[in-house]
Amino acid sequence: MDDVTINDIKRAALEILSRRDHATYELQSKLFQKFDAGHEHIGTVLAELNQLNYLNDQRFSQLYCSYRSKKGFGPNRIQQELNHKLSPSGSTSHCIEVALSGPDSPDWFSLAKHTYFKKFKVPPQNFKERQKHKQFLYYRGFNQEEIEYALSVD
Repeated sequence: MDDVTINDIKRAALEILSRRDHATYELQSKLFQKFDAGHEHIGTVLAELNQLNYLNDQRFSQLYCSYRSKKGFGPNRIQQELNHKLSPSGSTSHCIEVALSGPDSPDWFSLAKHTYFKKFKVPPQNFKERQKHKQFLYYRGFNQEEIEYALSVD
């Protein structure tokens, strides 16, 4: 792959984006892996894809938050995953914040309760079981308030 052109990189980027939405940093990493040469053209292609709105970190963050919350994951876990997928710059932290606490974000308290009762059908009978149930929700990315709400008996 000595003679890598912009069109080759653009074609590969569109092929990757046709499968699912990607963050800019994530797509950039995949393109760097695929093309040993042509690194100077990757930034140009990414800028063009951003201009055409084929690549949008805000949209990706919102879709990813929605997808992972439907799988029963909490805001802390989703934020950690998005930090790995998005570039570690200040603009992406705004994307994450909007995705996790914006108007379209889920009700984290009811999601914690739903996730809890999906896994554990009955409330804990003793302290050891209660700690095990708390650890499960903590691992899923819920904070202490959400965990206490989920474990509270209605």
